[in-house]
Amino acid sequence: MTEAMAEEFQKQNKDIKVTVGIGGRGGGFKKFCRGETDISNASRPITASEQKACKEAGIEYIELPVALDALTVIVHPSNTWASEMTVAELKKIWEPEAQGKITNWK
Repeated sequence: MTEAMAEEFQKQNKDIKVTVGIGGRGGGFKKFCRGETDISNASRPITASEQKACKEAGIEYIELPVALDALTVIVHPSNTWASEMTVAELKKIWEPEAQGKITNWK
């Protein structure tokens, strides 16, 4: 989306160069809060520590949701051990507390 917007902007503003880079969310917010970038895309809200870094650097920003991410979970018909999965079970698998504890689907 960002690349398409940059292309459209440059079509109408030929004297302005727009660079769209790709990086991780955390690294992108670090650059943004240091004033190295003008816009930062992320699939999550800015964290409290990132907010603090921006404030300390005098960087003011507006969070503007553009789209929402989603995951689709599908159980293959030939699967013999899972006939269904509840939202609560999926949450349990992916919540931060599960890291390092839940290591297989059983």
